[in-house]
Amino acid sequence: MKSNVLQNQETLQQLRLRGQQLAELFRLPLRHHVWRGGSGEFAGAGAGSSMEFQDHRAYAAGDDPRHINWQAYARTGQYTMKVFREEVRPMVDLICDVSASQWFDDTKAARVVELMHFASAAAIKAGASLHTYLVNGGQGKLIGNELLWTNRWVSEIPQAIPANANPEAPNLTSISLRPQALRILLSDALYPGSPEPILRALSERQGRGLMLVPFCEAEAGVQWEGNYEFVEPESETHHLRRVDSRLLKRYHEAYQRHFQLWKTETLRYGVQFARVAAEPLLEQALQQEAQATGVVEMA
Repeated sequence: MKSNVLQNQETLQQLRLRGQQLAELFRLPLRHHVWRGGSGEFAGAGAGSSMEFQDHRAYAAGDDPRHINWQAYARTGQYTMKVFREEVRPMVDLICDVSASQWFDDTKAARVVELMHFASAAAIKAGASLHTYLVNGGQGKLIGNELLWTNRWVSEIPQAIPANANPEAPNLTSISLRPQALRILLSDALYPGSPEPILRALSERQGRGLMLVPFCEAEAGVQWEGNYEFVEPESETHHLRRVDSRLLKRYHEAYQRHFQLWKTETLRYGVQFARVAAEPLLEQALQQEAQATGVVEMA
């Protein structure tokens, strides 16, 4: 199912700019974690050569004499070293679910694209090493920043196999997530089955997981009544169904249970989770839940 949003280059460009502009107002929660990686500006797990004092230790042969605490030597006659906090460059793995349910509604599709560009721009602005992946069911692909920022990523969307299969959750084992990275999954989480495989993949090998979950009124606040032809977006199969008040009530109850399960399981795995409405401006949508839960912070 092709989205009008994905087919319009002018719209994609506008959404890219809006998402990048939000990185001036909000940032990723990178400062609440001890990182390992290349040289950068965030606190690392080891000792380094930054200006942030961490501790003292005894002098050992081969130590840099510039870090000797000469005042302590004058008092005690013993060489001690000043230890400074290592500064590192964090790693961000941005995983974009590009399955059909993300694009079935143009308002929701626009929010997905804005969130992709917000997350990537916020990572780059923080000095992080960014890897961006497109995942469709069991198929995944690493794309470069140039493809993302020039909107050529659309032609790189992997196709789910087989095309007429039941909805399949993103299989994060199909991509090479980096150890100890901040892993951001952008997905509507509209899949049957347990969230556990996804959440385990986000948190394994000392990774830290975040989920940005776009949704729209066309799925969350429906008020159907009468005869409808439903289209399953992943397989594009059609179903004729009469909707009455009892069926509509069951739908809303199941929808609420589904996301309550996700929120419960994300707490168990230490993954931060925030739903992001498609209808408000992106700034307002992020303030509603993502900022309140710490998934994003004010810059």
